[in-house]
Amino acid sequence: MRHSIFLLLLICGFATAQPVLNPINTNNITIARDNWGVPHIFGKTDAEVAYGLAWANAEDNFSTMQELYMIGKGLSGRYKGADGALYDYAIRAFRIKELVDEKFENDLSAEFKKYLDGYIQGINAYAETHQKEVLLKAIFPLTAKEIIQAYCVALLQEQGIEGPVGRILANKNMLAEWNTPLGGGSNGVALSKKITKENKTFLLINPHQPLTGVGSNYEVHLHSEEGLNIHGALWHGALNPATFANENLASMTTTNLLDFVDVFQLQMNPENEAEYRFDGEWIKLEKNTVTLKVKLKAGISVPIRKKVYWSKYGATFKNKNGYFSVRAGAALKITAAEQLYQMNKSTSIEQFKKHASYFPMENFIYADKNDNIYLVNNGLVPKRAAGYDWANTVPGNSSATLWHEFYSIDELPHYTNPKGGYLYNVNNTVFDATDAAENLNPSDYPFYLNDRSKQNNRALRFKELMNATLPTMSYEDFKRIKYDVTLPQKSESLFFLEQLQQLDTAAYPQYAVYINQLRSWNRTFDTTSEAASTMLLYTYYLYSKKGFANFFNRIELNQNDLLEGLRFVNEYVNSKFKKSTITLGELQRFERGNVSFPLGNYPDVLACMFAVPDEKGIFNNIVRGDGFIMFVQFSDIGVEIETSNAYGSSSHADNAHYSDQMKLYLDRGLKKMTLITEEVMKAAVKTYQPGK
Repeated sequence: MRHSIFLLLLICGFATAQPVLNPINTNNITIARDNWGVPHIFGKTDAEVAYGLAWANAEDNFSTMQELYMIGKGLSGRYKGADGALYDYAIRAFRIKELVDEKFENDLSAEFKKYLDGYIQGINAYAETHQKEVLLKAIFPLTAKEIIQAYCVALLQEQGIEGPVGRILANKNMLAEWNTPLGGGSNGVALSKKITKENKTFLLINPHQPLTGVGSNYEVHLHSEEGLNIHGALWHGALNPATFANENLASMTTTNLLDFVDVFQLQMNPENEAEYRFDGEWIKLEKNTVTLKVKLKAGISVPIRKKVYWSKYGATFKNKNGYFSVRAGAALKITAAEQLYQMNKSTSIEQFKKHASYFPMENFIYADKNDNIYLVNNGLVPKRAAGYDWANTVPGNSSATLWHEFYSIDELPHYTNPKGGYLYNVNNTVFDATDAAENLNPSDYPFYLNDRSKQNNRALRFKELMNATLPTMSYEDFKRIKYDVTLPQKSESLFFLEQLQQLDTAAYPQYAVYINQLRSWNRTFDTTSEAASTMLLYTYYLYSKKGFANFFNRIELNQNDLLEGLRFVNEYVNSKFKKSTITLGELQRFERGNVSFPLGNYPDVLACMFAVPDEKGIFNNIVRGDGFIMFVQFSDIGVEIETSNAYGSSSHADNAHYSDQMKLYLDRGLKKMTLITEEVMKAAVKTYQPGK
């Protein structure tokens, strides 16, 4: 009790900098850790649970959480140097602080603000009592508005704002095609009872995020007496899981690449560069100078002054070609965090869709206890005027191009309960999401509602496996498909593999061993396969040396490029491993701390991993991929949940849960989770209140 009172006094002590709505009594919060270290957080109110979430997450990965908070406070440059300063610049250029100040009171509900306030109290209390772990003193105390600012900037980045802004500042004024990086994205699959042998509704939740650092997944169970009872995963420092299950429904997101961002070239006054033309009038372009503090290699921070501009379209940037305004929905709304909170608490598909509508981006794949399955290509996509080339820079001189409205969730491409009984998205086109007879027609929608026109390898392989398994599928079949590490038999992006297999070994004897490997290869990334290691190295050559950055487009190489790639493989293996051939398990390793296992994944198989090599040449630095896995089943007996998280619950190397799930992941094993309080408490290995 004495410690809880101490924490309460600390919170009240922050009042001059961060007033609280209702001081949290930590005696009402219980954090129950299971034998995997996963936190199950209980409180009477949602706000108490939010406090507990902040505290538990900070115990496991306070450092990564602070990187998100730096973004919200405009402090990234002080910690991460020039790369971090880009976030600070975005906050100022897009006037994120002003946006949040303007909309905070009216656009967020009182219910959510209480939840947010509870979280703020929790993270500030942790920072105050663990000051040696604070990366920058200026981060704390953190305010509710600063958390929302962090969401706005992160979602701007997710919408792809850095692409057009970067091209403008590099003196390029045209939008370029957006390419998906290797390993990006996620897998989401929903199956109706009509095709499952167990007569259950299935949902696969499988985000492919970074496995560590910002954007990595933190597994948690949240339970209050106000209707919050969910299990899922969130980014470290986030308020709510974006991938989750409650007693009634479950949902996950996959990254989509809809056209969220537009660039407008302003028509400047030739006699006064401070003015631009709009609807027949000359209007003054707003101009300010901002100061960014940027850390240098020596460890000191220096002030950098940058000019920022503002037009009716919003943030504006100057280059040698003129002035260009950049407009995106994520710079106009602040409700994304609350939308996730309300989705977490939804009890029906109608409620879920209401709260998901106008979410900034993402495909949502959904299933519920009533056997509804649903998929929508969602996001803040503006309703644009006809007659303009919205794929490129648009004139910024007329209200005709100044959009304000967005498509609602029911206007975007979506599917509800298809007759074929399944829906999927593995970052492929939304116009191939179910049985061919029921797929939507892209010609029925504007071009900018089709984020991808082609299929990636994961999608092609998924369809191969589905076609081989249907008309019915067991739970074991479902898991086998998710963990598949085989490439499809036919793929435009793998045309180079066919070219390599056709090379004349007599003409190129120095590469014959690699050509013959690929000719007899079954396209499976087994750790014992030498051909798989050759394929991984060849892909790395294409990605790092030739600039191929996605698995959608046809990769066709000329003879010189084909041979250069084989030369790269040969030199790599001989120089790094001192022999001519190696297995995939020698080349690619699943490592953390002193734990190391052979790893048999690849950037665009269903069990996706995208790794880059260390200085010894071993692919053990996993950039992103198959981290958090969650299988959900709905039936008459309720909801069943099984999960795994690639490394473990803690980021501390001295913690037992730093790497304890690695073997589970490699063995394709799963741990059972429950939303039932009595079962959680019975299995808990540690229970405590925050700060005790």
